[in-house]
Amino acid sequence: MNEKKVWNIVQRPNDVNIVGCKWVFFKKITNTEEPKFKARLVAQGFKSVMGFDYQDTSSPVLQRKTMRILIAIAACKNWSIEQLDVTSAFLKSPISHDIFLY
Repeated sequence: MNEKKVWNIVQRPNDVNIVGCKWVFFKKITNTEEPKFKARLVAQGFKSVMGFDYQDTSSPVLQRKTMRILIAIAACKNWSIEQLDVTSAFLKSPISHDIFLY
């Protein structure tokens, strides 16, 4: 992780909340090759404080009313509808501020 410059080791600042982290290990199994052992460092975001560590949260979701309107319009105009569900949408999202982990 140091070689890929994922993080920098710095002195602990006094005026920020320090968020804990945990390593998650798993084995990825595919049909074509031997299992791969993977690891992911996960920040314990539940320890963040609203108003201090972050100001607001948002998630790109669609309201049920809006979805029903879109389906009704598509049905009236004979349009086809496709759905996409991204389960890992927030795994690689950009971060615009510093996060301090211990």
